[in-house]
Amino acid sequence: MTEASDTGPPKPGHVRLLKIAVVTMGILILAGFGAVVLRIVHLASNLSQVAPTAGNIELRARLALPPGAVIRLMALSGDRLALHYDAPEGAGIAVVNISTGAVVSRLGIVPEAPSR
Repeated sequence: MTEASDTGPPKPGHVRLLKIAVVTMGILILAGFGAVVLRIVHLASNLSQVAPTAGNIELRARLALPPGAVIRLMALSGDRLALHYDAPEGAGIAVVNISTGAVVSRLGIVPEAPSR
C-alpha cells in the first residue's frame, strides 16, 4: 500500500500562513463594504447635483398645443419625442426633436369618411 504524504497535523508554519490569509481577506471584505457604503452616502448627500429638481431644470423649448388639449401618450425614439394629444377640435400627433426643441412635424388625426 502507498502512504499519503500529507498525513498528520498541519505544520505550525502552514497554520500561521492560513491565519494571515484569512485575516487579510476579512480586512479586504470589510474595506470594500465600507467603500460601497461611503459611496452611497456621498451620492445621496449630493443628490441635487446628480438628479434634476424643479429648481434646476433648463427649459429648452415650448410646444404649443391647441387650447384644451390633453396629452394622451408619449413615445421616445432616439432624439425624437412623439406626443399624441386630444383636443376639442380633434386629435393630433406632434413630433419634437428633443436635442433642439424644434417641432419636426405635426399630424392631424381625422376620422375617415364612410364609404358608400
